[in-house]
Amino acid sequence: MKKIIISRKDHECYFIACPEHIHNGKLMRDYVLKQLKEIHPGFSDSLAVDIKKVDIESKRWFLVTVMDKAVLTEYRALHPHTSFFTMTSILSKETDFTEKESYSSEDEIIGYDKTQQQPYTQPALSDSKIGSDTADVFLSSKKIPQRCAVFKPEHVNMKIISLAVLCAALVVILAVLFARLFSSHTESESTTAAALSATPPPVETESLKTPLPLAFTILVDTALSISRNEALITHWKFNDVSSVPLFINLNGGEPGKIREHILQLDYIQDSLVSEIKYERDKAVYALSIFFDENYMPPNRNAFTSQDFPLSVVSSLRSDLMPLNASIKTENPPEDTEALNSASFSLEIPAENLAPVLIVIEEKLSAASCIITALDVAYRNNTKTFALNCSWSPVEYAANNYKPITAEQSDIAEVFGYKPQPVIAVQQSLPPAPLSVIKQEQSLIREPTPEEQGWTKVGRAVKADGGIIIYYRTQEGKIIDRED
Repeated sequence: MKKIIISRKDHECYFIACPEHIHNGKLMRDYVLKQLKEIHPGFSDSLAVDIKKVDIESKRWFLVTVMDKAVLTEYRALHPHTSFFTMTSILSKETDFTEKESYSSEDEIIGYDKTQQQPYTQPALSDSKIGSDTADVFLSSKKIPQRCAVFKPEHVNMKIISLAVLCAALVVILAVLFARLFSSHTESESTTAAALSATPPPVETESLKTPLPLAFTILVDTALSISRNEALITHWKFNDVSSVPLFINLNGGEPGKIREHILQLDYIQDSLVSEIKYERDKAVYALSIFFDENYMPPNRNAFTSQDFPLSVVSSLRSDLMPLNASIKTENPPEDTEALNSASFSLEIPAENLAPVLIVIEEKLSAASCIITALDVAYRNNTKTFALNCSWSPVEYAANNYKPITAEQSDIAEVFGYKPQPVIAVQQSLPPAPLSVIKQEQSLIREPTPEEQGWTKVGRAVKADGGIIIYYRTQEGKIIDRED
């Protein structure tokens, strides 16, 4: 996992003393938000808030990091698979934090006022490094611990939930057995009935929710809505656990109409349009899209070892070679005991975007895995797509989902790719000798791909204008044929 320190100009930090009566997470957050309304100018729901507890000089403090949600979303779009830190979140965890006069970097100064017994963090002045330790030098000699990260994506720990449910069930069973041992038969039955009636029914709301569509389905649906309004996608980013699960940068079209079309999708609850700028009379803006609460991503499983993700990507690499797609980086899960994702990045010829995504979905689906994060960007100068993909094992059977076919959309064109036109060249050939014609007619005709049961997965245009069609055989191999 890559690491990056957020610039001070993009966030604000506060130290808030922790009252003794606050112990649970909800009370803590309510208290911090109430304080922020008083001390942070223009505090509103458009701001993301990260809260960490730090112990300084035997006193507990809330270290609060505030950042605009749109800026945070942009950071996540530009730096996928990256943990975020601040200078303050790192230095405040140091055991000798209060022993130094202060730490200073190019854009902030952090320290502890022993007179006021108060930690502080503030933007740096031009001469702020005078009499203070340089934070950049200090950090370069230390490994940044993951516990200092801010704005972490939230994952549901299924092991803890399962353990809690098991403990609750054991408590009920023990209560019933105790009642039967020390009561009469009649009293035992009534006690058991009371115990059972007092037990809350199992929560089934999650199972009643509809599974969220696959990442490629969401990409196709939103791309079609955008293409109808003559707009181009410059960056498309999906992450099923992010505070903004779908973020799309756009160029052109009418923002209001595009928003209306996207809201017509059943699984979309809301879509917010960012600030709109105009370049050469074309609108440049972004959409932050949120899914309907009746749809949910599947519960993830932990990887049992690194062998499984390594073998899946190795097999996937072989399937992608006929489509000229190359895997540039591969990141197995760092911890196989946690609900982590594996990831890889690709470079794809623009004309093969849809076939490549189909192959990825089919390969992961066969392994009972799905894409949990997908980042797609088009490079016009090289006519290629850069793709970052995170994936995880899930709890449902793969055959619950239908694959998307390549014929459903020319998705690359929504990103600005313009395929080369096919120019038919007629050649006047001399008539073949009669003996050759009779010989050719006597040959057995080779069956067509359709007659052999092959499935069409994509097409490509050669430099000379010829067309190559890619098929998947019944054995799962990718074979190309000239059209």
